[in-house]
Amino acid sequence: MPDHILDDISHRRYNPLRGNWLLVSPHRTKRPWQGQKEEPSKNKLPEYDPACYLCPRNARAAGDTNPDYKKTLIFVNDYSAVKEEQAEYNPPDASTDLASSLLRAESATGRCYVLTFSPKHHLTLADMTPAEISKLEAFAAELEQKYPKVQSKILAMDFARDDNADYDALAATVAGLDVAILINNVGQSHSIPVSFVDTTREELQSIVTINCLGTLKTTSIIAPIMVQRKKGLILTMGSFAGWIPTPYLATYSGSKAFLQHWNSSLAEELKPSGVDTQLVLSYLITTAMSKVRRASALIPTPKNFVKATLGKIGSGSYQNWAYTYTPWWTHSIMVWALESTLGTGNALGIWYNGKMHKDIRRRALRKAEREAKKA
Repeated sequence: MPDHILDDISHRRYNPLRGNWLLVSPHRTKRPWQGQKEEPSKNKLPEYDPACYLCPRNARAAGDTNPDYKKTLIFVNDYSAVKEEQAEYNPPDASTDLASSLLRAESATGRCYVLTFSPKHHLTLADMTPAEISKLEAFAAELEQKYPKVQSKILAMDFARDDNADYDALAATVAGLDVAILINNVGQSHSIPVSFVDTTREELQSIVTINCLGTLKTTSIIAPIMVQRKKGLILTMGSFAGWIPTPYLATYSGSKAFLQHWNSSLAEELKPSGVDTQLVLSYLITTAMSKVRRASALIPTPKNFVKATLGKIGSGSYQNWAYTYTPWWTHSIMVWALESTLGTGNALGIWYNGKMHKDIRRRALRKAEREAKKA
């Protein structure tokens, strides 16, 4: 193959002065933008520009159309520095002359992504508030510092919005990745225990959208990748509220019961493909959702619960439901005790559960009244 093919394909060239290789991408000279320099604009840019390749709903240079995204959009660069498929370059046979030993090149292939952090045409990173950009980036930096071999990808999603653009962005983020583990831990409960007839329509919608639709749509994006690679692990957070009918948390209880049945059904479907699917059953944990601050033998910290969860994957510990396990030891004892006595659907157990949450509601309302008087 003649060397002039290097004028059109991405490749690496050897730098004999430093003993390393440099990426060369000559095909990028054919892209529409030629890098011209202009003075800083003094005009106020619009929030949407119909001529911009990156704005929502607009056509890009290569002909693809952007989705109507509301937050982050990630897509494969239309004019990437490297190509996924291209003509092969076979270096000539080694020669003894000095030029051939120094001027070396190799073929280079790959995929590049474009990250648009906002749909607003006029918004620059400098215009965003620190709170908008720093939280996830700080966590990613901490993770990569602690584990040097780890690379992070950040995608902020509001599952309550149920926006298809968010799921398109998620699909683009994981495209080409060898995803091994999915942890479905997004969730929302009621602000305080409340009867179903007094639950607002907004809270009903939010709980079902986040707990059920969010989990299903995310899994529908990741599971096919695992099926293709013929291995993977999907963990979905369950709850005692979905295991035992829970009055005054009826909508949340129902959403978690839905995940219990969905998980077991999905597990049986994915099992022949080598994908292990498990529901993680838990009682209270010291989180913002539970509003419990003090840890105990019965209520672990998130760190201790995660350690137990990862250490007992596939161990079972729930005798009457397949593809489910209870990793925290006291929670497992509670499961055994209830299954061996009343059972999960017993009227006495449901009455007691309702009485407990009715009392929690009464105490929460009293606390709110005291705080209102102080204000």
